[in-house]
Amino acid sequence: MIRPSALVCLYVFMFLQGQVSLQKTDITFAINRQEEYFFSDNLKANWFGAFQHCRTLDKHLVSIRNDEERRAVINFLDSTGYTKANKEFKLWISGNDLAEEGMFYWASTGERLTYQNWRSEEPNDYAHDRCTGEDCVILEYIDGAGRNYDYTFDDRPCIRQFPFICESIP
Repeated sequence: MIRPSALVCLYVFMFLQGQVSLQKTDITFAINRQEEYFFSDNLKANWFGAFQHCRTLDKHLVSIRNDEERRAVINFLDSTGYTKANKEFKLWISGNDLAEEGMFYWASTGERLTYQNWRSEEPNDYAHDRCTGEDCVILEYIDGAGRNYDYTFDDRPCIRQFPFICESIP
């Protein structure tokens, strides 16, 4: 059974689709796992817009299924200078629990999210108002804030605007 909040999110997606604006600084990169990635430090979208934009590039929102994949994303962001220029950031990744609350899956692969990289007290589905919970996953970093904000997962409202990383899946 589909949750009412998932239907609301689908409605919001259909209403907001196409509200992604591409700006000057796009970075395409390739690193291990023989995958190609896309990242733009000037491109922000809600989770649905990010998902859609990745698909227009024939890619998917990135899935981080283990420490090796997490390290690859960290190394890339470091190599671009993004981490130095942005001491704090949140990036959309493909994890979500839109189908069933508390059951997180990677939208890009359909696999269950089992990698335990959550920030403490997360995921918590915090209710921001009467109809906005947290169903989509970000990768969060705050320089100097310790392990709790060191490229960890956090659930957030899918309608928030954040940068994102896309990947091709071999």
